[in-house]
Amino acid sequence: MSPAPTGGPAFPQNDAAVNRINNEAGMTLRDWFATHAPAQIPEWFKHATVSWEIPPHPDYTKLEKPEHQELARQWQQDPCFDLPAELSWYGDKVNEHLAAKSQRKDADAAARMIQWRWHYADMMLEERSR
Repeated sequence: MSPAPTGGPAFPQNDAAVNRINNEAGMTLRDWFATHAPAQIPEWFKHATVSWEIPPHPDYTKLEKPEHQELARQWQQDPCFDLPAELSWYGDKVNEHLAAKSQRKDADAAARMIQWRWHYADMMLEERSR
């Protein structure tokens, strides 16, 4: 896979002294386009989703005692309801599941935003080369 075209420097400099000091080409046109991509991501843009393992949500119906099943069911409906100490592991598993689910959603939103910026930059360079 060949690297994406950069479009050359965004702000070319002819000053040899500046290039000798920095020893870098600076920002490319692709970088510039990516930083100026519209904040509103179009609905048609499809991104590569983030792979994220989410622990399974525990099933309260699998608890051995019927009274524990009822307590877990009530707690799921109203998390302000306190679980007894012997079911704290169940609450921890549910919270672990919900936290992982939330983290995946946040990571996926960040990936969408980042991938959109580079897609936009590549579209701009493609259009520029026509």
